[in-house]
Amino acid sequence: MMLGLELRKAVTADLPDIHAIEIESFADDAWDFEVFASILTESDVQFMVACLDNVVVGYYVLSFKSSERAKIGAFAVKSSHRRTGIAKLMMENILLTCSNNSRENIMLEVKAANNPAISLYSSFDFVIESHEKDYYGEGMDGYIMWRRMK
Repeated sequence: MMLGLELRKAVTADLPDIHAIEIESFADDAWDFEVFASILTESDVQFMVACLDNVVVGYYVLSFKSSERAKIGAFAVKSSHRRTGIAKLMMENILLTCSNNSRENIMLEVKAANNPAISLYSSFDFVIESHEKDYYGEGMDGYIMWRRMK
């Protein structure tokens, strides 16, 4: 793991930093602060932050609402820390968590124009299984990607 990098459960004190990364990453499509606050209380969700020298630089939300699959509902790294391996370490942790929780299928949604994210997910054997027209609003298509183990 990267020197000084820690993956840990998100706590209430992390929410301002998480929301700032969310806004920086997704602008008008960003989740509301209250959505992240409510996720902290959910028992079937893993809400993790990546901290570098005790500063939040990334986060993800992994849901286990289905017994057959997991869903990556949110995933972002602060722009100043992209392409440093943090997203890769977060994805590796997601895969390990899913394996440990007997979830062999993982899905996510991503903007069709988000080539860096699609490249990352593809490198972890996620495959585009559907193209959703206007999924993120008019003119903003999305992909549904899956990583299936069977």
